[in-house]
Amino acid sequence: MAPAHAKQGPGWGKMEEDKKPEDKTDYKKLIKKIAPLLWPKRFDLKLRIFLCISTLLLARVANVMVPLLYKMIVDELAGTDDNPITFPLMLIVWYTLLKLLQSLQRDLRNFIWIAVEQDTSRRIKIMVFRHLHALSLKYHLNRKTGEVLKVVERGAGSLQSLLSMALFTVLPTIIDLVLACIVLLVLLDPPFAVIIFATIFLYGYATVALTNWRKKFRRAMIETDNNANDRAVNSLLNFETVKYFGMEETEVRMLEDKIVAFNKEAWKNEASLHALNSVQQMVMSA
Repeated sequence: MAPAHAKQGPGWGKMEEDKKPEDKTDYKKLIKKIAPLLWPKRFDLKLRIFLCISTLLLARVANVMVPLLYKMIVDELAGTDDNPITFPLMLIVWYTLLKLLQSLQRDLRNFIWIAVEQDTSRRIKIMVFRHLHALSLKYHLNRKTGEVLKVVERGAGSLQSLLSMALFTVLPTIIDLVLACIVLLVLLDPPFAVIIFATIFLYGYATVALTNWRKKFRRAMIETDNNANDRAVNSLLNFETVKYFGMEETEVRMLEDKIVAFNKEAWKNEASLHALNSVQQMVMSA
């Protein structure tokens, strides 16, 4: 089949129907595509994003200050020969407030983020839907309805998860690492900060390397899942034809073969995931 080019929405570029997936991820290109999805046009949504980031930063500061305040409270209650025992009321109040912030910040952040997530989901789905309508007639005449529906559903969910993970998992982790290294450099010896930074760097490097290695298993699993879903949906859409030729058992056997192929690839994907988790645990334990 010759590749069919079509005009599409901004940021998606040209699509070739038979284009093979690249083995190496272009992270710059990926970030360039998803970055606009993080910044909506509506002012109220921009304000919500600002509040979410502010809550996130306050929580990161609280994670550093809580153990320091706990130490100061214990020192005040223990007392020394030069400093008699005192009741550190203000320290306890600040400690309680920061602990409360730690407990509530995730629910508060998720509550503020709901409208932003819904807007992002809407824009992603509309973008994909417009992209499908912009494809050539030849593509739609040779369409695989079940596979297309599965890809659209999985793609929209994956983009939402990627955006949330980048903002609420990766960014907080980086901030926590920087703050922890600063505290260790100021309060303890520099080698402690160097050890922690080296461990996290090695952890991140191993995670990225093994994740890139796992992509082939993940891709194969998704392709076989798409094939199985496409076989089931298209078989039901063409129920009259299947019934007319008495192909029910044939369709069932073909679907079973697709499911067996999916199970094999899913096992490889799960096994590689456990291998990744084991390597991560080894890095942190060492």
